[in-house]
Amino acid sequence: DAGAVAETAVAPAQPAPEPPRATPLLDLPVTLTAHLDSQHPGRVRHRFTLRKTMPLHPRCPDYVQVEYRAKSEIATPFVRAGAFIRSRLQASVATAGQPEYLMRALGGASTIRGMSSGELGLARALVSASAEWRVPIGGSGDPGQPSVFFGSLFADCASGYVLPGSEARGCGGAAGDEDAPLDAARGACVGAGILVGPIKFEFTLATTGEARRTMGIDY
Repeated sequence: DAGAVAETAVAPAQPAPEPPRATPLLDLPVTLTAHLDSQHPGRVRHRFTLRKTMPLHPRCPDYVQVEYRAKSEIATPFVRAGAFIRSRLQASVATAGQPEYLMRALGGASTIRGMSSGELGLARALVSASAEWRVPIGGSGDPGQPSVFFGSLFADCASGYVLPGSEARGCGGAAGDEDAPLDAARGACVGAGILVGPIKFEFTLATTGEARRTMGIDY
């Protein structure tokens, strides 16, 4: 009888994987910024900002961002001397080259105080508005001796287009797909607070149903 001959298949050699490309130490580009301000005493203050990045190497982000901000303070002496309404409006939009770590947080002190920073996501385009009524507590009512204690009532709202999944990461989380289609997000909050000099204590209720108590610096 003929004996069986065992054959061993030899797999072809696979090419060695290429080593990962080293990440440059500086991925932040040089940014050119131009401001256009319009300020009038007793009126709305406007600021237009244009930013254009100058990439230092291929990994650097290359994008254009346009921002608009408006602030105003309107005295309400018919209620109490020293009382006023402070309002703020801001809008921002950037091209698709803007990386996640340079996007604006939708939620937080600069947009919606009743939410944590980036709770609604990281936005490439957003619009936010805020109105706050402040009334001095105590004091003589003399404009030359303003009170350092204020009570406040306020409302914030914001809407924008955020990266999918960035609301779960918030600020400082792991990076996501920056080229993915953006999702619409919006939110608002109402609140009340007490100011003691530059220190403020606030209680807020957001559209998410979350109630928060915060302490911070007024600016």
